[in-house]
Amino acid sequence: MPVTDHIHRNIEHKCRIISNRHINDDVFILEIENKVIAGSSKPGQFVNVDCGSFLKRPISICGTDKDKGTFSIGIRIKGEGTRRLSTKIAGDELTVIGPLGNCFDLSGVSSLVAVGGGIGIFPLMFLIEEAKRMGIKSTAVCGYRSLSESFCTIELSGKADRTCFSSDCGDMDFHGNAAQALSTLELSRGQTVFTCGPIQMMRSVYSICEAHDVKCFASLEERMGCGTGICLVCACKIKTIDKSGNSDYEYKRCCYDGPVFDASEVVWD
Repeated sequence: MPVTDHIHRNIEHKCRIISNRHINDDVFILEIENKVIAGSSKPGQFVNVDCGSFLKRPISICGTDKDKGTFSIGIRIKGEGTRRLSTKIAGDELTVIGPLGNCFDLSGVSSLVAVGGGIGIFPLMFLIEEAKRMGIKSTAVCGYRSLSESFCTIELSGKADRTCFSSDCGDMDFHGNAAQALSTLELSRGQTVFTCGPIQMMRSVYSICEAHDVKCFASLEERMGCGTGICLVCACKIKTIDKSGNSDYEYKRCCYDGPVFDASEVVWD
């Protein structure tokens, strides 16, 4: 099950940017110095970053360096706030809240498959990094629009035991999306699948896992307001059983109860 750790919730940290690496025209990675966040972050968690707008932006953590006291976040430019972040340089300061949310639970996992699409690949990079540290075998299945728009394939190849990179235009390992690439692999009940990316992709990933009786955990990418469970903007449907034993559902907060959920409990509308 996903693990929840809200110890550092709502604590603002003044952080210093170490580097800003632009991968392509709209994707970049900030390496940020803060020993507390670097030392306490777990794969699947995120931070809320002040980008000079009314609301902070929730951004997944894609890696940490505890020795240096730094953590990294991968960002795609979507609006004015993320565009401002893209102009930051080494030495600039940021106000960051986190780490927030629950995390991917690797306890009892002996082999995993990480399936990511788009910027959903970033939190899975942290997961694969942790799996390598723990001696857990991992396979990375990552989907991009094209080879020219792909990112972090070298880093993923260096950390995962096996990789499969897919693209919509067919110029990488597999022609199609990440879920379609996953369907070509042999899955066993001893594996655990972790996924993050577009909702349609994750729905397909869960269907494949269900057919193979493989556990699947999904990191949901709902739009967030506060990031701390107050505003309820990021509510998502989760299955429940009512008092009569009938199937029902309830709403849970993606930012506080998630973002990682057992995929079998998600109502995939």
